[in-house]
Amino acid sequence: MSFNSLAFAAFMAVALAAYYAIPVRHRWWALLAASVAFYAASDPVHLPVLAALVAIAYVLGIAIERAGTRAARRALLAAGLAPLVVALAAFRGGAALGAGSAAGIAFLAAPLGLSFFTLRLAAYLVDVFRRAAPAERHAGRFSLFAALFPELPSGPIERPAALLPQLRQPHALRYDAVVSGAQLFAWGLFKKIVVADRLRLFVAPVFDTPGAFDGAAYAVATVLFAVQIYCDFSGYSDMAIGIGETFGLRLARNFDHPYQAKTISEFWARWHISFSTWLRDYIFLPLVYSTGRLLERHPGLRLPEEKTAYAAASLSTMALCGLWHGAAWTYLAWGLTMGGFMVASVLTRRLRSRIARRVYAGRLRAARDPVRTLLTFALVCVSWIFFRANSMGDAVRILAAIPRGIAGYAALAWSAVATGTLAGAGLSAPFRLGQGTFDLVLVVAGLLLLGAVERYERQGSVRDAVRARAAWIRWPLYIAFVLAIVIFRAPAGAGFIYAGF
Repeated sequence: MSFNSLAFAAFMAVALAAYYAIPVRHRWWALLAASVAFYAASDPVHLPVLAALVAIAYVLGIAIERAGTRAARRALLAAGLAPLVVALAAFRGGAALGAGSAAGIAFLAAPLGLSFFTLRLAAYLVDVFRRAAPAERHAGRFSLFAALFPELPSGPIERPAALLPQLRQPHALRYDAVVSGAQLFAWGLFKKIVVADRLRLFVAPVFDTPGAFDGAAYAVATVLFAVQIYCDFSGYSDMAIGIGETFGLRLARNFDHPYQAKTISEFWARWHISFSTWLRDYIFLPLVYSTGRLLERHPGLRLPEEKTAYAAASLSTMALCGLWHGAAWTYLAWGLTMGGFMVASVLTRRLRSRIARRVYAGRLRAARDPVRTLLTFALVCVSWIFFRANSMGDAVRILAAIPRGIAGYAALAWSAVATGTLAGAGLSAPFRLGQGTFDLVLVVAGLLLLGAVERYERQGSVRDAVRARAAWIRWPLYIAFVLAIVIFRAPAGAGFIYAGF
């Protein structure tokens, strides 16, 4: 049951009505029932798998907290993490093996939201082991924490210390929270079915049939895919967070204008925040500390301790990040490319600072941050080629063709300007990517609206600004926005990209 379906709209109407109809102290039951119903409607085959993993994590979380020695707690932690890792590996591998077979494909397919679900339970067990959070004794509330339906398909990956206390509190009906959540849901829906799904019409033909296009088209499609995946995933996150607000819950922010980042590290601090902080806290920092201790014990290696530890941890973490998305060379290459950019950024920091002081002196000083943002976006786009390409061969072909295509397009544009033949030069062809003028106009209009909203939100909240207006202004805006979503949605909708992970 996708968030962008009529079935989900009906489901939400029933869930909200039931949630606020029963006494306040029992409302968590309604939310748990809604979460179970959502999963049963979306993926009934794997509901027992979900229940088993929740039960194991619940029992072992309490056992870890009660264990008297660190060795015993460590053994129990391993026992709790093992089923999560095995389930993730088995279903990911099983899905790959059964991809070409009809027999048993429903069970071999990875359960809905398995990756995000296992990361949440793993974080819970580790936090209990570290004494960063207490074990949850209430089986029902723990089950709700593990399987909260807005977050179940694709996150955010909520931490136990942030979500479990909210589930213990009664949530009274607040009109402003419901309206705010509905606004955010509508904005996320717009980003998904109006912007991301229409961008898919431009992007998919290029990456799925790369031999039919030239390097200039590859460059445009790569940039459009960067916007598509952002609108698709941040749109889902907005919808999930908005749903949480309607139930009185404050879920973690998952995106913070990532393409405004000035470095790759800053990009990851703004992109899929709940996942990037999970990687930082549970993989990257432990690897940094363990690598540092290893270098201390072996001084004969004569390696710069801090930089070596950072490089090893960054590359290992991002390699795992890539493989978490799927057991494919393209995902591994994507992760290692991101990790390589991060390591290069650290190793060249002093050199780049010296160059920047000379280049951006005087009147050019104001250009430094925009140039850094543009270069970071370009590097991110390079990495997205591996993420989106269907094979390593396609990725290499696209990467090799882009410089030639850009050079050829620049020469064509220069010739058209010099000869005064702009109208007949075909300069718009790489931007159309085989699509019509209507689709191109809608994409441009959607991107302009997206950019305007994100620019405004640097100073304040659009939702707050709209709610501050009089009712005779607010409601026509609401109606017009909903009608725009219905009228201008992409004709061929698609599932959320990250629902596949």
